Amino acid sequence: MKAFALLSFYTLTHINTCSLYFSLFFCKYTDFNSSEWSICQHLKYKQHKKYWCCERVTAFNYCTIMAYANNTNKKVTVTDNPAQTLFTVTVRDLQERNTGAYWCAVEISGIFQPDVKTQLYITVKSAPAVSVTKSRVSGEEGSSVSVQCLYSAAYKKEAKKWCRSIDWTCYTVGRTNTSQNSAVQISDDGKGTFTVLMTGLKKTDAGWYWCSTGGLEVPVHFDVTDALAGILFCI
Repeated sequence: MKAFALLSFYTLTHINTCSLYFSLFFCKYTDFNSSEWSICQHLKYKQHKKYWCCERVTAFNYCTIMAYANNTNKKVTVTDNPAQTLFTVTVRDLQERNTGAYWCAVEISGIFQPDVKTQLYITVKSAPAVSVTKSRVSGEEGSSVSVQCLYSAAYKKEAKKWCRSIDWTCYTVGRTNTSQNSAVQISDDGKGTFTVLMTGLKKTDAGWYWCSTGGLEVPVHFDVTDALAGILFCI
């Protein structure tokens, strides 16, 4: 078990951003189907050990560690990505009984220095209002890739967005051209699906994105691979 000082507490029943302590740490989460994703982003803890724990209600704010970074413990996987100053938590096979308070945390390992962490409350729902057909997508540099984001009828009139995690840039229905990243085109069929088309992929496009509507968000991870060089056959 870990003990640490409580800095802040947020009760989240939908997708939200929680901030902690001079903007050093924040997290986003989504709960859909039977899996939960939490993106825990920090600004300066690249070399520190990361972990995920669940709250134990005591006077000393103990929490029980469920998994450390780059390890899988039963249903929980924590993956550290120092280059993007974030770590990802995936919890599988969620049940309603898993509803409760959890912590994204960075181990400081000092006797008089509490671990840095932020707490979020996860509510496990029976059916998703927003989802994606694929949560991981890859494409070659210079090529095009599309992502289908699905939403329930209740969100038909809500604005549809495609957001980039690293700088929180969001694109809406239509086409956007940028000099640094690929062109983004979003189309909504009005029947429960909006499609994101990214053309002219660049290496800088790699990372986490979000399908977003009505305040709900679902994460999608993009990988951009090297373009295959042309092959010349001599006969």
